[in-house]
Amino acid sequence: MMADDNEALAAQKALDAQREVAYYGALVAAWVETRMEFDKTLLSLSTGGIGLLVTLLTTVGPSSNDVLICYGVAGALFVLVIAGCMWVFHRNAEYLESVVRNPQAEDDQRLQDLDAFLPILFGSGVAMTLALALVVGASKMHK
Repeated sequence: MMADDNEALAAQKALDAQREVAYYGALVAAWVETRMEFDKTLLSLSTGGIGLLVTLLTTVGPSSNDVLICYGVAGALFVLVIAGCMWVFHRNAEYLESVVRNPQAEDDQRLQDLDAFLPILFGSGVAMTLALALVVGASKMHK
């Protein structure tokens, strides 16, 4: 009877360990998916930002050289976000492969830095685009 209890206890511990591993795996997968989804969203919105800038530029046109430079800066910010997101996707794949080969692999600090910097670039592009929209709107009102 004692041997049956020990076997049952050992089986329960093994089952609990498998559940913990599965739970941890699900958490890691959800975290990775969430991070990738954020980068995908930045990529999509930056592409839309470029489309909006091109639309404004071709329909309204720049009212001065300064405004044209602002269009270029805003577009460059969105292009940097797009390039950065593509680099993050590539670097994430390399990092995940290294973790599979070596679970003790160190974090990729460049990847973390870029992941933190991309939203700042995107926000700057949005702010520049909003400023351009206000300048273009104001110049249309005064004509």
